[in-house]
Parts: sequence; C-alpha cells; structure tokens
Amino acid sequence: MAEEINELRKRIASTSLGINRIPKRTKREFIDLAEAEFVGDYGLCLKDLLDHYKMSFLIESHAQRIYEIERIIHSLIAPEQSKDKSKQITTLSGRKIEKKEVNKE
Repeated sequence: MAEEINELRKRIASTSLGINRIPKRTKREFIDLAEAEFVGDYGLCLKDLLDHYKMSFLIESHAQRIYEIERIIHSLIAPEQSKDKSKQITTLSGRKIEKKEVNKE
C-alpha cells in the first residue's frame, strides 16, 4: 500500500505545478479564462496561453522579415521609378510645362 502511495505521489509531482506570488487580478483573470474556455482545466489553459505566446512571437518575427523584404524591393524599384519621372515646371503665367528627364546610363 505504501509503495502504491509513493508511486501515485511521483506521478502527481511530475505533472503538477505550483505558482506563487501571482497578482490577485492576474490570478482571477486566469481562473475566469480557465473556467470559461477550458471547463476549469488550468493545465490546458496554460498550454493554450503558451501556444498563443509562441505564435505571436513567430508572427512578429515573420512581420519583421516581410518588412525587410519590402524595404529591399522598394530600394530596387525606386531607381526605376525615378527614371520615368517627369519634371513639371509652372511658369509665371500659371502655365504648366512637363519636361521629361533623360537618364544617361
């Protein structure tokens, strides 16, 4: 009997988690979330929160990569756009004249 109790304690200890010094409001929000979304299963609630945290970190990482790619593409396209730009001159009479710039490459 004592051996079975020790075995049970080992199994419970390997899967349990005790957390101290949780702010009251945070603890209440966690419990409310676990009750509402996970039928009071704190372990599943914690797992879901960690999954969301990892996903948001991954999304932020990808967003940074996309920004860098956009910046590189823009720097490659910008010189081509400036080749075709026309310069507009307004005379004193208000007449607008367009003068195309010619790139000497």
